[in-house]
Amino acid sequence: PSYFPFFFFHTVPVIPQKAWSKAAYSLAEGRGRGTLQTTMDTNMMEINVYTPSDAASRAIAILKEMEMAYLRGETDIAPDTTSYNSVVDALAKSRGGDAATKARALVDRMIHLSNGGEDGKDGVANGSAELWAKVSPDTVTYNSLLENLAHSPEGLDSALEILATLEEKYDETGDKRIKPNIRTVNQVINSYAKHSANLSTKGYYKTKEEVEEAWNLAEKARTLLDNMKQRYEQTGDNDFKPDAATYTTCCDAYARVGTVEAAKRADELLEEMEQSEHVNPNFRTFTAVITAWAKAPGKRSAVRAEEILQKMEDLHARAVKSGKRHNAFNSVQPNARTYTSVINAWARSRDPTKPQRALKILKKMIDLSKGGDESATPTVYSYNAAIDACARCQGTGEQQVQALKIAFAINKALIAADGVEPNGSTFGNLIRCAQYLIPAGDERNSVCKAVFQSAIKAGQVDRGVLRALQAAADRSLFDEVAGVTVDKMGHVQYDAIPFEWRKHANTA
Repeated sequence: PSYFPFFFFHTVPVIPQKAWSKAAYSLAEGRGRGTLQTTMDTNMMEINVYTPSDAASRAIAILKEMEMAYLRGETDIAPDTTSYNSVVDALAKSRGGDAATKARALVDRMIHLSNGGEDGKDGVANGSAELWAKVSPDTVTYNSLLENLAHSPEGLDSALEILATLEEKYDETGDKRIKPNIRTVNQVINSYAKHSANLSTKGYYKTKEEVEEAWNLAEKARTLLDNMKQRYEQTGDNDFKPDAATYTTCCDAYARVGTVEAAKRADELLEEMEQSEHVNPNFRTFTAVITAWAKAPGKRSAVRAEEILQKMEDLHARAVKSGKRHNAFNSVQPNARTYTSVINAWARSRDPTKPQRALKILKKMIDLSKGGDESATPTVYSYNAAIDACARCQGTGEQQVQALKIAFAINKALIAADGVEPNGSTFGNLIRCAQYLIPAGDERNSVCKAVFQSAIKAGQVDRGVLRALQAAADRSLFDEVAGVTVDKMGHVQYDAIPFEWRKHANTA
């Protein structure tokens, strides 16, 4: 059904339901286990919160009970647009697989109710359009719906349709309740970036066609940014002014392409922000551009990524020295994701000293963490990226020996670190180190066997670990340690991995 009936474009009063909104947003945040009592003058059950998805489902249940109680005339407390918006936002935060479908259904329900769709039905005391005018969707509604669609594989076309319709109806009516703003455009740009990410499940593009499609998506995102800049310059309306999120999401779209040209485009946007009087880059912007370079197979890609990291560190140091206060939105302080992206950049480079460069960055992260900067604490992805840099070393024999030593030293540091555990990628990367850094023979087999047995003990044997062992070890060793996964025809059956071997692995 159309999301934009004629009635929708009439301005209606919004009656805030503060208590309900607070409850819904608490659920949307997914704040771990706990209980939440409503204060809606209704006899509602105690609510237990376990996951963001569960929180969203329970928020829907609260809203449904409110809605039905008012329809039946059992209460004078009616849900309003804010009530529904809170739940649509809760769905967006949940990232559930069916969140976009549920969000669409809620918006359709708002339109249905505000058009008097329940009026005259059996048992309905309060169903007229006049009584439900206060649930008519507004810009906040559609922005939250767009956020849901951005995380849906099929959401891009719907997002573009909603943006076009909002712009058309606002231009026709001037109704400020449906005025598209920069957040509206940000969510559509985010849809471009997410759609680009869905082109490949492995984070890179295998075909020329996929690369071209990702590039086209990023260019369309850039066009939206340029259109908003032009509109702001023409009107001076702050609702149209691109913000850090606009630029950052556009940079992210370019990062999904995986080419030097795309990385340069992202870098140009960063430079534009640095020279702008209206918007400044934050740590997310810098990290998006670093990621673009990390995925670009160029000779200077890793060097450029580290240059940007150094700029961030310098800017943050100057801000601290000057006493300038930053919050989560304008801080330029690098975090673990930033540093890990630079490690990935070196891992994908052809520099034979990349194990040492990756180790240096990892050590800096550890030192920063010990010094009190918890945001820089290495994650398992940081350690894995550094081990991956070692596995990819293609230098001299001596350089490969050093790379192997560094890889296992990093693994030792990972095991000793608090709050982080090796995962399947850790063990797979270590086996790859044996494959690429040790000549075929007994020594390689011995290392592969030891790593694989450690993976079994940790319950982290996933398909990647098994494939790595199959590629690195002699068949006789594979049959010895993993023969339970081999069928009568000699084929490896990944579904036959024993539960005890994979009980802690992320097999999704």
